[in-house]
Amino acid sequence: MLKSRKRGVRPRSRACEHCADGVLSEHWIEDGHLTAFLAALEQLPTGYSEGLYRGTRWGVTLSASSDERRRWLWGEELGGVGRVSFNLFMLGSGPMLRPCEMSAEDVIAFVLGYQPEEAPQTAPL
Repeated sequence: MLKSRKRGVRPRSRACEHCADGVLSEHWIEDGHLTAFLAALEQLPTGYSEGLYRGTRWGVTLSASSDERRRWLWGEELGGVGRVSFNLFMLGSGPMLRPCEMSAEDVIAFVLGYQPEEAPQTAPL
């Protein structure tokens, strides 16, 4: 569960109890969660970025294996206690999300809501 020192522990919502175990079920795929999650993840920059999630600043590192079959993300609320972490495996049978010490719902909400800042532009010489 994502936590914030400023606001305390947020109660865990259960909009989709079928998605909480980290296994992307048929229900998850049919409801369009999978498409939205994968599209949002694809838009995130690989490597380190900073951005906003629910009005607070976060530092996020997204890595991928050389064959792109595994992606992993680690994020920290800058100046706070919030954390998010997961592994995503692209298997022959479909994607498998493995959140680290949090619900899949929290991971999905983060990826869908995180807005990375654009990289600073360097001035032409």
